Amino acid sequence: SSSSSSDSPPPKKKRRKKSTKKKKIFKEYKFVISGGLTSKTKNQFEKLIKDFGGLCTSTINKETDFVIVKKINPILTTAKCKKGIKLKIPIISEEFVIESIENNKLLKYTPYIIDEEEEDED
Repeated sequence: SSSSSSDSPPPKKKRRKKSTKKKKIFKEYKFVISGGLTSKTKNQFEKLIKDFGGLCTSTINKETDFVIVKKINPILTTAKCKKGIKLKIPIISEEFVIESIENNKLLKYTPYIIDEEEEDED
């Protein structure tokens, strides 16, 4: 049966880069993950961001684009979040990353912003 050449793979000349290649939708963006996440472990999440062209760092500075927090009961009192708020870096839900990947494009981050829950002011 090995002599049959009918099902031999086509020549590798015109390999178009198709959707198997992950689009670098987070290219040039720097993410910091604060606290635990709901959907995945921190390591899985960092790998996901890297796979799609983003950068994950552990420290927040002016270069940071987004601080990622978990979707359910996010904790904004961590040192990272406080620093992010101070530097006016958007603090967004992990859903932003997941849904951007599902849509294969960088979505608008504004719907994913997690607001500080301030009880003492409206």
